[in-house]
Amino acid sequence: DLVRSRGLGDVYKRQGVTNATVSGKDNVGILVGGTYGNVSNTYSTGSVTGANDATGGLIGSAQTTVTSSYSTATVAGVSSVGGLAGNGYGGTISYSYATGNVSGTTHVGGLRGSGDPGSAIQNSYATGDVSGTTNVGGLMGDQNHTNGTITKSYSMGSVSGTTDVGGLIGRTSNAGGTTYSYWDTQTSNQSASVEGSGKTTAQMQNIDTYKPGGSADWDIIEDSSLSAGAPIFRYNDDGTIGGWRIAPVSSDIAPVSSDNGNTTTATPKPKVASTIDTGGIR
Repeated sequence: DLVRSRGLGDVYKRQGVTNATVSGKDNVGILVGGTYGNVSNTYSTGSVTGANDATGGLIGSAQTTVTSSYSTATVAGVSSVGGLAGNGYGGTISYSYATGNVSGTTHVGGLRGSGDPGSAIQNSYATGDVSGTTNVGGLMGDQNHTNGTITKSYSMGSVSGTTDVGGLIGRTSNAGGTTYSYWDTQTSNQSASVEGSGKTTAQMQNIDTYKPGGSADWDIIEDSSLSAGAPIFRYNDDGTIGGWRIAPVSSDIAPVSSDNGNTTTATPKPKVASTIDTGGIR
């Protein structure tokens, strides 16, 4: 059984589980069901199913710091369902991503389903399709506390639901708590979100989107070895994440405006943001 119980001092580092099939009721994840210990340089692949609350591709309930980690798992649950983590109580997710499709009923997000007091998402992304009923978002379903924050993150997947549905976030209790974060209005089929800025696919593939100036700038460089797509991570020699990288805008994509969502571009090359980026997992 790969679903582990909570441990106050547990630390998960440089661990991975592949081709897993995991199911449970509450706090269900491929690597760990719930933890208070820090998680870094971890990953999961396969599928996970939860019958009640807190289901995530990597972690069911993360009350801790999660960094330099990813999941490509398919995730299905009921409440607080996320591609990487189901929910978080005061935990921070940074430099991490999820690419698997996510489905649930309420509080459903591509990266994390829901976040409670003090929870944060920083420099992270989700590219899987997300479906649910209420509080459904491409990155996060429900930021349900007034001091939760999201910064310099994005989502790309299709998003569908009935009530409180958004391209980036479905619902939030902290208006203005999301900064310098974006979703693709074309691939998500969502023109609105309670927080974040919607961009066309061409804009998501343009470094100018992520360098508007000053503190809003992401730590991002152009990398000519990449095909056109939204940003992915770059790694230092020691395996730590050193920021973002993105392909230069090629001649088949015309310049795009910075914020108004308009473009005079031809159809861009296919995006590659869902590429499994394993550079820092060793």
